[in-house]
Amino acid sequence: AAAAAAGYDLRLRDRSSEAIVARQTAVALTDSRATDSIAATDTLTISTLFERWRDSLRWDSPRFKGSIVMSISRELADSAATMLHAMTTTDHYERRAILMRSFGKNVKLVKLLVGRGANRWADHAVWGDTLPSPTVAEPWAAARIVDGHILNRPEEPSDVADRLAIMHHSHLQRLYIKWLRSRFAIRYNERP
Repeated sequence: AAAAAAGYDLRLRDRSSEAIVARQTAVALTDSRATDSIAATDTLTISTLFERWRDSLRWDSPRFKGSIVMSISRELADSAATMLHAMTTTDHYERRAILMRSFGKNVKLVKLLVGRGANRWADHAVWGDTLPSPTVAEPWAAARIVDGHILNRPEEPSDVADRLAIMHHSHLQRLYIKWLRSRFAIRYNERP
């Protein structure tokens, strides 16, 4: 009755793009607030979800997880790879900063989790594909594996963080719907 008095029926009939976006935003905000309140008391963690659904989180093809170094010459790539192997630190950003101080913009260290075909430099360094032609944006003439390995399935939650976030949100939505059903009487297709 309050919604009708506020003219909500008129807003539902409004098919303008602004009205549609406003309704979708309202639904998204309501859903977000509902699932956030449940998340505060829910004991299911991303790690638990990962362990529970690990077998169903397989990829359709193997992925390379690790770091590669790219350089404007083979010699610099070899020098950078040798330097990286000798480093005691394993922090990616610290290693990248050290390389930047030593080689400037002539060398680039990247951390990847990619399948074949997703990154042409990884395709060359990891799978032995033809060396890509340098471009103005990517002037690299060499790429080397620094560390890493090929995985058939994820080994930790961060490897599939996006999928786990979607699964966790779906779990919270199911809990919210279950709570709504326990609180309110629901009638389907009833005619007066």
